[in-house]
Amino acid sequence: MKKNAAEDYSTLYSPEEDFDVVYTRFTAKRICKAIKPGQQVLEMGSATSHMTEFLVKAGAKVDCVERWERYIKIAKKKKLPGVNFYQSDMEDFEAEKKYDHIIFTNVIHELYEREAVLKKASKWLKKSGKIHITMPNPESIHRKAALYAGMIDSLADLGPRGEKYHAVKLLYNDEVVKLVQKATGLKCTKRDGVLLKPLPNDSMQKLAPKVLEAFDKLASEFIENSGMSYFVFSKRTK
Repeated sequence: MKKNAAEDYSTLYSPEEDFDVVYTRFTAKRICKAIKPGQQVLEMGSATSHMTEFLVKAGAKVDCVERWERYIKIAKKKKLPGVNFYQSDMEDFEAEKKYDHIIFTNVIHELYEREAVLKKASKWLKKSGKIHITMPNPESIHRKAALYAGMIDSLADLGPRGEKYHAVKLLYNDEVVKLVQKATGLKCTKRDGVLLKPLPNDSMQKLAPKVLEAFDKLASEFIENSGMSYFVFSKRTK
């Protein structure tokens, strides 16, 4: 994300008002299954700490790394227990301890130096630690529909939304696995889909919560075409 340092991303995007808040809720449900009370969690690119709220409820002690002061001010108003905030680019942050879990939710595709960031992060893991990553899935049903409708030229096109919110490059699922394994030496020990998304955000927002829940359950059956891809990397294969 560093090449966009001159423009304040936090003035363009409100993570708790955008449809992404739905992704956050469904992603948290998956990540929190792996968290035990008292575990140390590093959340990279924590924004306004909506994800952090779920992590804290699961009993985690969370260190949040966030670039934008505006987001941190909003997050601090929540007064979440056991949470520390560090205002820093992910590329510049240096951890002073080891973590049970390191979380990158919906941020890797916004980094120019993603391999270097992942390599550093892997050194901050405890022996049995895990890295959790979510990424927009280029092969999501809604993107395939857009391709067939002539609205995008390829599945990996950023589109107006991606360009507005400073995405660098969308990665296919196999590219994510290869990137992380090369940077960290860790193995992909779990994969899942988050929210099967047949329609654009504006249309999905109009659906009833029960319908969204159903589409999220379907994402685990149609992982390759879910709206978001979820990966867990660790040293252990079990």
